Amino acid sequence: MEEIFAAMESIKQELEMMKEPMGRTKDNPGRSCNDIWLCHPDFPSGNYWIDPNGGCSADAIEVWCDMDHEGATCIKAQKSAEKLRRYRSESDDSWFGDYGFKLDYNMSIPQWNFLRLLSSEARQRFTYRCENSVGWEDSNQGNYDKAVLLLAANDEIMTYGNAYITLIKDTCKNGKGKGEVVLDIETSEVNLLPVIDYRSLDFTRSKHQKHGFDLGMVCFRG
Repeated sequence: MEEIFAAMESIKQELEMMKEPMGRTKDNPGRSCNDIWLCHPDFPSGNYWIDPNGGCSADAIEVWCDMDHEGATCIKAQKSAEKLRRYRSESDDSWFGDYGFKLDYNMSIPQWNFLRLLSSEARQRFTYRCENSVGWEDSNQGNYDKAVLLLAANDEIMTYGNAYITLIKDTCKNGKGKGEVVLDIETSEVNLLPVIDYRSLDFTRSKHQKHGFDLGMVCFRG
């Protein structure tokens, strides 16, 4: 009988954990930060564990929960910045990934897919750092033909003209000196994010041109 009661108590505790996920440990994750916020609106922003696919907690992941925005689930890329530098490749029109780098968020495709199903919007900030390189508006030519290209998670190209991209800052307009282009992406098309690669359209192997980036956390809201 003691074993039966112990088993029943264990099941009860597991049901309580599913009903009110704390997200404090990998064994007790929420499905999303919004899930945790709905149960515990008094929790502060910070690192929590989530398991969007709702399966075994063995594949739960640690994320940043923005509790000030109703539990937005935010994930940081493993490589979120690169200083200004020259790059060597076979071509001048290479994507960042072609230089041997990868924007990896250390999260499985199933977890991404379920998180998107639980979300109604997503946002991310991308900063292009330039040296003698146009990154958005070309003030010399009066056009945007050299606007940086961003590769979306669904392999679409995001660039100037997309309604969901907001320009915050552009000090690369004349293609001289150092500057930056700061872009905010906010969309209900959650399959677009996160950004997985980028390409500079004003870059050669000239020693005078360099570029780099800062990649903000991608945040999903329910």
